[in-house]
Amino acid sequence: MKYRLFKTVRGYSAILFDDDIAKWVFLPGSKEDVLERLTKRAPEAKATKIGVDDIVTFIIDFCNGEDVTISMARVDKSICTPFQLRVLEAERMIPRGMTTSYAWVARKAGTRGVRAVGNALANNPFPFIVPCHRSIRMNRSVGKYRGGPEMKRDLLEMEGVQFDGTGRVAQEYFLK
Repeated sequence: MKYRLFKTVRGYSAILFDDDIAKWVFLPGSKEDVLERLTKRAPEAKATKIGVDDIVTFIIDFCNGEDVTISMARVDKSICTPFQLRVLEAERMIPRGMTTSYAWVARKAGTRGVRAVGNALANNPFPFIVPCHRSIRMNRSVGKYRGGPEMKRDLLEMEGVQFDGTGRVAQEYFLK
């Protein structure tokens, strides 16, 4: 197992990978924080400066605010349960610049388990590739996020989502 640490405009990020396929993507943070999270997940991983170039470029471009996507073929889907994979695929249906509820994602994933959808997204191994920041609470508040609610709001604003005077996503940026 290898990892690639790189800098984005939002801080350092890293990709844990094997055979040029991503096993885990780490949200940006301080270099120390990212390395600590990486070491907890895969203490045996070795640093490298080569590999997963297209994913690194995608994450840098995404963090720069560019409208980019990358194929799920670049990630190791076998680390996900079939249920989580359905949820992640449903999440990818939410267009850039829009948000929706966990209930919407649940319907698209073929389940009524809204909390289970929230848990699947909370354990999303591929943030940005699967833009889990686009799922919010039914009342249009941002809710929780692994990178914190401030990062979630910042990512949404970067994509053009606007908020109303109460701090909730404006109605026109919420899919029903």
